Amino acid sequence: MGSSAFLDNLIMRERAAEHLLFRAEPYPEGNFTVLLLDIMAMANSRIKGRKYIITGVRDEPTGNRAVIGASSSLDQTRYRQVVTEYIAPQINLNYFVYECHGKPVEIFELLENDERPYMLKQDLPGQPKGCCLIRKGNHNYPAALEDFAWFFGAKEKIAVRILTPVLAATKVRESCAVLPAAIRNLTGYAVEITYGELRVKDRAANSLTRHRLYGVGEFAGDDFRLALPPGGEAAGDLYLNFSSDDCLRLGLDTSGVTDRTFTFELRLFDAQDKEYRVVEPAGRVFAEGDFLWKVKYRQAEAEKERKLTWDIWRR
Repeated sequence: MGSSAFLDNLIMRERAAEHLLFRAEPYPEGNFTVLLLDIMAMANSRIKGRKYIITGVRDEPTGNRAVIGASSSLDQTRYRQVVTEYIAPQINLNYFVYECHGKPVEIFELLENDERPYMLKQDLPGQPKGCCLIRKGNHNYPAALEDFAWFFGAKEKIAVRILTPVLAATKVRESCAVLPAAIRNLTGYAVEITYGELRVKDRAANSLTRHRLYGVGEFAGDDFRLALPPGGEAAGDLYLNFSSDDCLRLGLDTSGVTDRTFTFELRLFDAQDKEYRVVEPAGRVFAEGDFLWKVKYRQAEAEKERKLTWDIWRR
């Protein structure tokens, strides 16, 4: 979810396009057909990055945009469940209600979805299994032959997956946390990854910490390089630098845990400085051992301050 300024600008100023769709009325809660087709078409569009479907907003004939308001009794879990049930591959989706000009609007936020083509995996009313729509401009169209050629041509890339969205600060000796991931070369040529980093963000997409990649499967340090032959894959723990300051920034307690979830943005760069990225919207972080010394020190100092205040008050 973006910041308030970003969302206000998106709603009131940006034009509807392949990454942005406005609807005056909310989607019917008992019939998900139109919503599913809109989500599928938008996920298939050629625009990279995040995409948004916003209900409760109407374009006026004057060119202005009016916020009407819309809301649903359903939550993010239910919408994700329906999308996963009907569309394959899985689409990364956020749903939330946002207040704009004093009225609630529904926002469906499609995250980084680059496993096109997305298709129906079971029948919908009027749309058979296997249906594939793509959004072009302001409209949805059945995917044509040239669209499928683009879908599969775009798949020639480096595929990056976070296998378990848990950043575990357990490698004290290396000053690293580990994150299970897999990196696969789907191109027809050799690729060398020369740099990587993980950004941990809060739910408002503010960057909290950054962690440089120092190895895959084992710690390599500043000499890290990952050579991937055509079709090659590397899977294992990513070694990412981590410090006691990061525990403070991420709000870990003295046990090394927090109830918060974070957005993980993993970015890799090859020898030609080409970037490959994956986003995980529900990451967890924990730490142990010497990583926690600053957290424990801060708590001890706070306890001393409270005790001193209490003693002064008793006098």
